[in-house]
Amino acid sequence: MRFTELEFSAITKIVIAVINADGRVEENEVRCMAKEALRFGFNDNDIENFITEANTMETSQAIAVIDSFDDERKKYVCAYLGTIMAVDGNLSDKEVALWRLVSSMCRLPEMSIKESITYISSMQ
Repeated sequence: MRFTELEFSAITKIVIAVINADGRVEENEVRCMAKEALRFGFNDNDIENFITEANTMETSQAIAVIDSFDDERKKYVCAYLGTIMAVDGNLSDKEVALWRLVSSMCRLPEMSIKESITYISSMQ
């Protein structure tokens, strides 16, 4: 599975929104974001660029980009969002509501938090 820089920036846009949904940004959430970018061969400079591009990208553009993904990449995005919510050990209602909204708008598969974590953990 591969992502272009634009695609990963779109994912980052949504991930940042989920991270911010509970009003707190935890260090382990930031580390998780970095780990996921590194998984796909991006480096530290790329990560900074994704965050910069995500901050300027319209949410509607990010949703459209993710909605255009094939089923495998949609499954990854759903699992990544579920995992990023759980990584700080505190699931807020706002995070879950945003995950559900994004999942609906992007036609992501349904997945539990446990399934998300298992999927992300099993990736090579």
